[in-house]
Amino acid sequence: MLLYPLRHRPDDYHTAMLQPEMQSVLRRHSKLISNLYNTFCKFSHPAEHEQSIQDGSPAPDEGNIQGFVEILKRAGLMDSSLSVHKVAHMFVQCNFEDDGPEVGWQEWDWGMTIGEFKQGLVRIADSKVTSHETVLHMKSDAFLKSNPFKDMQKKVAIEEQAAFKAAAKAKERLNSAKSDTK
Repeated sequence: MLLYPLRHRPDDYHTAMLQPEMQSVLRRHSKLISNLYNTFCKFSHPAEHEQSIQDGSPAPDEGNIQGFVEILKRAGLMDSSLSVHKVAHMFVQCNFEDDGPEVGWQEWDWGMTIGEFKQGLVRIADSKVTSHETVLHMKSDAFLKSNPFKDMQKKVAIEEQAAFKAAAKAKERLNSAKSDTK
């Protein structure tokens, strides 16, 4: 027996994302956000990403909770103030869309689009920025300016470069073996 109805209403973050000041912050940091989103998608679907490196197939274009946790862990943002439980809750909050009482949770999926990912970053910023900033768009701007993801991004770029080189060498060996058999 359920003691409460399974209902959820959009919270203040959904509304804040629509504000012109927040949209301006997100536009200002769009390159960083886009790069982070691509990394997030790679972490969400490692096998598909590896396959795309090897055969040039399209890379994953949507992330999941695994990738969301992984990007935050690799950036060193997971700690006592930002637990897996809290991140999972943020993920669910970002992913929910209130399309009316007849839809809501019925259209739930575990994928996170770029818009939902942006909201996730805003929620992380609100949780992590402890300076004098109290206005959400200012906290988000300060968080994105500080780019706590830069070391992780460098490591990921190095890992990806190594994977591309390994894939190229494997392809070269395969082509060489094919030509030797002719």
